[in-house]
Amino acid sequence: MASPSCRSTSARFSPSSTTRPRRSRRTRSSPVSRRSSPPSWRSSPPAAAEDNNSLTVTKETATKDGLTTIEDLVKVAKNYSVGGPPEFQTRQEKNFKDTYGLEFKEWKKTGDATADAIKDGTVQVGNVFTTDPKIIVNDLVSLQDNKSAFAAENIAPLVNKAGINDTVRTTLDAVSAKLDTAGLVALMKRVAVDKDDAEAVAKDWLTQNALL
Repeated sequence: MASPSCRSTSARFSPSSTTRPRRSRRTRSSPVSRRSSPPSWRSSPPAAAEDNNSLTVTKETATKDGLTTIEDLVKVAKNYSVGGPPEFQTRQEKNFKDTYGLEFKEWKKTGDATADAIKDGTVQVGNVFTTDPKIIVNDLVSLQDNKSAFAAENIAPLVNKAGINDTVRTTLDAVSAKLDTAGLVALMKRVAVDKDDAEAVAKDWLTQNALL
């Protein structure tokens, strides 16, 4: 199988680390026009997988309070602290209130330690990227954004038109059709946490999905 050089239009991260710099994120309440690709580049259809913001809790909290969606948080959020990057409250407090009627007891600046802060109880809810391997490692649950407070951030290959043909396009489309968020975070865990060889991890995934 060809291995065309590609990058995501929505997610740029290194699998060698479980922490990444926080990126500027769009919200539903502050839309911007869709970014266009340079004329010499082509964006393939996006995958279901997203490297997106989330509100995440422990499995214990999700079970105890019956939480599966962000909307479910409304009934308990005033008793909960929420953590995230330094700019999280400024960017999202009004958005959450307008979209869900969601208000938290306290906002804490937990930064890249947010997943650990959820696990150790420093906060009960946190802003964790949906591809962060610590979701698996810390046994966390990302709540469904059922009213789309966060803008979509689906993974999509961006390739140089001069370097691809129909075989490459078909291959990329087949990968995108199979890749979902749960599968992506599992791959991230194998590389970033378990330190498995990235090429071997990719080959395993392709084989398991009948793409190799």
